[in-house]
Amino acid sequence: MPTFGRDEELQWLRTHALEGRAVLVTGAAGVGRTHLLGALAEQLARAGAPVGRISGGDGASAVPFAPFAPLVVEHLPHPAGQQVPDLEVFGRLPGRLVATGHVLVIDDLHLLDTASQILVAHLARAGLTLVASAPGRGTLPSALRDEVDGATGRRWSILALESLTDDSVLALAAEEAGDELAAPAGAFVVTHAEGNPRVATELVRGCEVRLTSYGAELGDLEVSPVLDELVDARLEQVGDEARRALDLLATAGRAPRDLGGSAAVDELAEAGLVEVDDTTVRPADLLVARVRRTRLTPRARRAAARDVAEAMASRREWSHVECLMRQRAGLPVDAARRLQAAERAAAAHRPEDVVELLRPVVDEVVSPHVDLMLGSALSALEHTDEAEPLLERAAAGPEVPTRVRAGQELGLLHAVRRMDPAAAVVRVEKVADTVPDPEARLPLEVDLVKWRLMAGQPPAAMPDVPDPSDDVARANTALLGAMVAALDGDPEEARREVAAGMAAAARTDAVPAHTTDLLRLSAYLADTFDGRLAEAERRAQALRRRAARTAHPSLGMWEYAVAEMSLHAGQFRRARVLASRAVRHLAWRDFTGLRPSATALLAAAVARQGRPSRAAALLEELPPDATADVKVALHVARVEAEQLARTGDATAGADRLAEVAMRAIAESHRHLGLLALDESLILSPGHPRAPARLEVLASAEDLTPVLHLLTERARALLARDADRLVSCAEQLLDLGLVGRAAHAFTAASDLLQESGRRDGSARAHRRAVLLMTETRGAAWPLPSPPPVLSAREFDVARLAASRLRSKEIAEQVGLSVRTVDNHLARVYRKLGIAGRDELAEALADLS
Repeated sequence: MPTFGRDEELQWLRTHALEGRAVLVTGAAGVGRTHLLGALAEQLARAGAPVGRISGGDGASAVPFAPFAPLVVEHLPHPAGQQVPDLEVFGRLPGRLVATGHVLVIDDLHLLDTASQILVAHLARAGLTLVASAPGRGTLPSALRDEVDGATGRRWSILALESLTDDSVLALAAEEAGDELAAPAGAFVVTHAEGNPRVATELVRGCEVRLTSYGAELGDLEVSPVLDELVDARLEQVGDEARRALDLLATAGRAPRDLGGSAAVDELAEAGLVEVDDTTVRPADLLVARVRRTRLTPRARRAAARDVAEAMASRREWSHVECLMRQRAGLPVDAARRLQAAERAAAAHRPEDVVELLRPVVDEVVSPHVDLMLGSALSALEHTDEAEPLLERAAAGPEVPTRVRAGQELGLLHAVRRMDPAAAVVRVEKVADTVPDPEARLPLEVDLVKWRLMAGQPPAAMPDVPDPSDDVARANTALLGAMVAALDGDPEEARREVAAGMAAAARTDAVPAHTTDLLRLSAYLADTFDGRLAEAERRAQALRRRAARTAHPSLGMWEYAVAEMSLHAGQFRRARVLASRAVRHLAWRDFTGLRPSATALLAAAVARQGRPSRAAALLEELPPDATADVKVALHVARVEAEQLARTGDATAGADRLAEVAMRAIAESHRHLGLLALDESLILSPGHPRAPARLEVLASAEDLTPVLHLLTERARALLARDADRLVSCAEQLLDLGLVGRAAHAFTAASDLLQESGRRDGSARAHRRAVLLMTETRGAAWPLPSPPPVLSAREFDVARLAASRLRSKEIAEQVGLSVRTVDNHLARVYRKLGIAGRDELAEALADLS
């Protein structure tokens, strides 16, 4: 049974159970108590322990000892038809279970009947191993609370379960669906489950699952009894008028502040079911809103849509929602109002709403502007065959701004959605030829830089454009400058361009929706290449989480960007997980052309985790000309270099990396190319061409702190200077490049050992071990990496380093003294130290 982010909790429970302890697992309904206890019971049974599983819900039968009936029958046999006396159950069953070494797993301890609760107290006093669950200590009757608190004997350990992270919820949902979720489905589950694994599971089970190239899609929700029960419990405190207002809000998604009456809205807000600001109300509990909407009959749904539309009538700022509600209610909507609403929907990144609004009138209203909006929305939804003729008509229209935007959308359609950047170059060039004004043509010139790079064509020079005179031109000029500077130039220049572009984009709504996303990506790349990894990581993770929760088209882009930097930092497992999701979500929405790069990145991460056959299979999924994009070629080279190195030819692997690295530098991807060139030096520092490659790296060392440090580390590696390697390793660690830091420490340890400096070698070895333990990084490309400490060994080692005795450690972490000593013995062996006296000094390096 998978644990979905509960691995540490499961290990903790298993250790306690095998050592004969009593544990109470607490947490809100649906947080995963039952699932975790089920996984524990399975593990213990596989380990050969006799396990008894008890469900507190069976206590509702009002029959004394009903939850324990199978155990009573098995261990206290009586002639058929004779009931076992209660006193015999209390007096004999505990001893029988203790004698057989039973572990009793009791779910919902608080629901047991009174007789069973008294029996649990007897079992605990007899020393039986117990693992039980309840919402909280306070939900237990006083007798059991005293037992848990140790008033009558041993004190129970308590494990409080918190909500799952978004990533853990997605993993749970993917297991249930049979594939990673498509972005809209992922957003639906994450936002509705809010960390509750039980809800996440019910949401997936309640929908029809359809597997697609971009992940598992979920159909309409069929509300299960479990979800009904959870929602009804949350609605107990609100009245009928408030529930009616909630139904209207669930239909609209968001609405004016006075929808349904201010008193009803205030009641919902007080119950935590809606969020309210000065003008707007929106659901706060999305699960309740979704279940309420699903419960409505089709007729009631139409009536609710009509009521919402009437409440929004004559409110211009709500025209998009009003028109949709009128349409869904079956009311007439004129073409002009549809067009205005579609423009608002497009500005809000709602292509599905644009299609719903414009499809009924596209044949009635002959307008390049309508063609552009509907074609762009259809293209975003991957309906490229339907979108292309609409965009072609718009590109032939009389208005220059419409032609330019249509040209941009045609570029996206060919380069990104059909993965044919060469075709995009040809088509966008034709549109650009119809726009003689340099400022007006600038957005197309910006896009042509991207499509030519993706197509492997010689990079175009920066277009010679006069000082832009409007915000659209300013934003596009800044985007081009930011992209070029982030990938090939000065990070500070990239940040200046990003600031200018964001300011210009904020003053107009005429730039493409993805412009600000690409500016933020340029800022992220500039910061990471400049060594500001921690700051960039925080921002990127916040943007990724927001995109995941709103199914924003930028989701795949951020997953790819963070996965790329995770690979360079040596976090290969993290890179694999994020790249896998990026592949799916870029297949769903991609305005960057990163989909083939994401597949190649996934292959590189898998290869560096030691799975060459899986990596090769992933590369076979790439389009035939994918390596024309140098980003793809770099990751393909990593896979090939790994295969060569693992067959004993690290020199050939280094040659492959260096070859593509030099191509990347020539094609204006200098930062990515230099990172790959650095990897070639790591892979084969004794290569005859290593000094020449070092020269190329050194030629850019003044550009950023990262390049300066990589150059210094490469010099030390080639010079076999162990002391300089240690110094560089510490600085690499400060920058967040943990994999390269661990490699430098290990390489230094080997050099120090060769020169007879055993103390220094041992210290560098410990640094590598502890660094990889703490960060879960990898010291690529070591064939035999240093052994890392397990999470439990690490915890015990930290406590021992603070001068606690084994008995004190055992009491604090809930282990036996013998287990603590066994953990410490393994720690000493892995760190290469003699005993506890050296432990404090070894772990002091962590800070």
